[in-house]
Amino acid sequence: MITQFIQDMYEQLERELPHQASIQLNADLYNIRLQDMAVRLHHVEMPHKERLALLGCYALVLLSLRIHDQLPTDPAAAGRSVLDGDFIMSFYLQFALRHGFIDLIAELAPVIKQVQIKRAERKQTDEAHIHKQTVKYIAKRYKKLYPLTQTFKQVTYDVV
Repeated sequence: MITQFIQDMYEQLERELPHQASIQLNADLYNIRLQDMAVRLHHVEMPHKERLALLGCYALVLLSLRIHDQLPTDPAAAGRSVLDGDFIMSFYLQFALRHGFIDLIAELAPVIKQVQIKRAERKQTDEAHIHKQTVKYIAKRYKKLYPLTQTFKQVTYDVV
């Protein structure tokens, strides 16, 4: 079920990604962070389209960072890779705006920038900060609308 949800999200991204960019999105169905985010979103009560869009935003941020992080040694290929990573980040911004997640952009921008700065300084960093901030965003955005996203306290009743 989660794998199908992730596949659906990638299909939506492929449909909305401008074909002129000539970027092929490779569905990373077994990325542990992406799977975790899909499971978390699956348990939040919201429209399915919104759930897909949120997961798409998250996947695009991860993809952009990974493209920038894994640059080829060939200068021509590295240049193309940098442009692809920049384009994917730009597409994430457009995608988030198109689907009504301007607040997500504001929430993730400082964290994305911190990760980018640390990587530019060749300091060790991973995507855990982005994952954590996205989870906080989801909890904050949906807690008022859907209290089911909050942790439950165990309640017991005596049966008479």
